[in-house]
Amino acid sequence: MSAALDIRAYRQSPGLVVHAFRGTSDALNVCFAGIGLGPDEVQPIEFARTATMDGRDNALFISDGTRSWFNRPGLLENVAKLVEEYAAEIGARIVRTLGHSMGGFMALILPSVTRVDVAVAYAPQASVHPEIAGDDMRWMNWRARIGTHRIRSVTDHLNDTTRYYVFHGKHPRERFQRDRFAPRENLMHIVIPATVHNVPQRLRRAGILDKVTGACFDGRLTALRELLAPLGARYRKPGSFEPIAPSADLVAGGPDTSLAGDNHDQL
Repeated sequence: MSAALDIRAYRQSPGLVVHAFRGTSDALNVCFAGIGLGPDEVQPIEFARTATMDGRDNALFISDGTRSWFNRPGLLENVAKLVEEYAAEIGARIVRTLGHSMGGFMALILPSVTRVDVAVAYAPQASVHPEIAGDDMRWMNWRARIGTHRIRSVTDHLNDTTRYYVFHGKHPRERFQRDRFAPRENLMHIVIPATVHNVPQRLRRAGILDKVTGACFDGRLTALRELLAPLGARYRKPGSFEPIAPSADLVAGGPDTSLAGDNHDQL
C-alpha cells in the first residue's frame, strides 16, 4: 500500500466538483461519483486507490452534485472538454472511465462524446427515463428532478471502439437495469451471484476490486476470468440474451423477456 494520495481540488462550478491526481504513467482514469448518502452534500471521492491504481495512474474524480445522470444541460460537453484539457496537460495517451451506479452510467456515456479507450461500470443503470425504466422504483427522489431527459438509454450512446466492461449482481432487484443491457462484441457483461447493487463492495470484500478493475483497464481477460471464477461469475455472450423491453411497451402489453436472465455462460 502506498502513502496517502495527493488528490487536490481541480475545478469547481455550480453542481460540479472535480479533483485531480498526478501519477507517473501515461494513463488518465476518470472516476465518476455515484449518488452518495447526503442529499444536500457533494459526493465524496470514490475509488481513490482503484482509480489511481494505487498511485500509478493519473486520475480525475468527478462529482455531479445535481445527480442528473448527465441529463443536466451542457454537463456532458463540459466534462468532456475538461477531460480532454487535462489529458492534454499531462500528456495522457490512454483514457479510461470508472464508476458505480450513477457513476457507472456516466462512465459509459462519456465515450459517446470524447475518446475513451476503456469504460468500467459497476452496477450501472441502463436508463432512468420513465418510459424506459419506469418499472424500477429506485432513486426516484433524484430521477423526478430531471426536467428533460437528453439520455434515454445507455445503449443509445455506445460506440464501436471503446471496450466496455459492465458488472451487475444477479439479485432480482437488479433485473430492471441489468436485463436492459445487451452484450456486444466490445461490451463484456458480467453477472455475479449473491450480489445486489453492491458489486464493488462485494469485490472489495473478496480482496479483488483493484485487480479486477486493473484487468479490465489492461484488457487481461484471462486474469479477469481467474479472479472472478471463485465468485461463480458468469458472462453473457453477444446475441444470447434478449433485453427487457422498455417499461412503456410492457405497460402497453409488449413481451417481457426478463425471465431469460440466466442465459449466460460461466466464466
